[in-house]
Order: sequence, then C-alpha cells, then structure tokens
Amino acid sequence: MKPVIILPYDGYESAEKLVISCANFFKTAFATQLVAFIKLNDALHFRKVGPEILAMLSEVKPTSVRYFIDLKIPDVLQTDKNILRHYVEFKPAIVTVSSIVASKSLMAVKEILPETKIALVDTLTDIPEDECLKRYGIPPLEKISKALSDFDELLKNDNPIEMVVCSPRETKELKRRFSQYEFVNAGIRSRHMAKDHQERITSAYDALKNGADWLVMGTQIEKGNPKGGISPEESQKITLEEIEQYFKEKL
Repeated sequence: MKPVIILPYDGYESAEKLVISCANFFKTAFATQLVAFIKLNDALHFRKVGPEILAMLSEVKPTSVRYFIDLKIPDVLQTDKNILRHYVEFKPAIVTVSSIVASKSLMAVKEILPETKIALVDTLTDIPEDECLKRYGIPPLEKISKALSDFDELLKNDNPIEMVVCSPRETKELKRRFSQYEFVNAGIRSRHMAKDHQERITSAYDALKNGADWLVMGTQIEKGNPKGGISPEESQKITLEEIEQYFKEKL
C-alpha cells in the first residue's frame, strides 16, 4: 500500500489556523501513512502571506509530503508566467492548469517549474452532468477527452501534461483512452459521508478500483460526519479499510 491521498486545505480564516490544523493532523498515524500531498487553493491568497504559506507549512509537515498548488492557471501567457515565478523556490510537486489556457502557457509552466507535474483541469467536479450537457453540448467524459486529445494533437511529443483532475465517474473510461496519464479524483465521498458540494462522487475504494491514482480527501478524514454520528477517527478507519481492501485485491 502506498500513500494515495491529496489533503486539501481550503476555507481557513488565517494562515495561522491552517498551519495549526496541519501540524495537529500530521500527528496522527493515518496522515503519516496515507497522505502524499498537501493541496492549497484559496490559502495561496491569504492577505500579507501569499505563497509564503508554503514556507510556513514546511515547518510542520513531514518532508515526504509535497505540495500540490491548485492554481488552475487561467490567464494569458505573461500573467501565467508572473504567477508561477512566485512558486519557483518551493518546487511544488504538482500544479493545476485549466484547459482554457493557450498551449504556450502549458509549455511555460514546464519552463519555469521543470520538476513540477502539470495536472490538467477541464470540467470541475461540482458541475452536474446535465449542466455540462446544456452548456457545452457534451457530457463531462467527452469534454475532458476532447481537451486531452486537442493538446495531444497540438503539442505531440512535447505535451507536458502528466496528470488529469476529474471526478470518479469519468476515470475508468478516461484511463482506458489515455493510459499515459495519472488521474486525480476529487469528489471522494464514501457511503458514511454526506454529499457536500460535490456532484459527481464515489467512495475511496471505488475510485481506486476505477483507475484513480490519487484521491483528494479533506472533510472525510479530518471531520468525519458528525450529523451521521461518525467521528473523524472512525471515518479515518473506514477510509483506511477501503484503501487497504483495494491494494489487497490488486496483489
């Protein structure tokens, strides 16, 4: 069994509270056993802190746990370059890039952060399938497939994309079509959890079974389901059992 969890830190009021939460969580055996990356999104925009939040977290996280900066790089080339330069010293393991960018922005990411893997984001996991159909005329699976195929055609052997962020619903077929990529699944909610804001969801076990390489999980392992009478510790136990089951079956 290997660490497969990407732990998101979003929605904190201050950098100090986030760092304390991170320090406490990584005292647990579960965290040290299964968390591979810390994912930061809105926390990268704390007032007076910005990218320095990474330096603060480096004081409390294990050195084996690396950074996943969820920027969803969304702008014109020069702006994208300016944003990325703020993170060079931290050498993040993964950065997300939105499929709306020009292909030259993808190449710029690799130029500025050569050791960082690019994870493409196309259809956000809180978009229901019927909304995707109405807005784009195709379901999420086909929309993501088109984005990947288009970049493959445009960039050929120079394509720097190594990972794809998608919901568990699309992963099995995407893995069949594009086996060269690693797949990151957001929207992980096991049966004991409330649905929350995500729309296209599934359990940790099912996501791994369908081909996910990495699982974005926060609430399930940090808070559990208090309304359902499930403590964080119990939720971690259930999650660990699901992941262990997958790896045992894989042997």
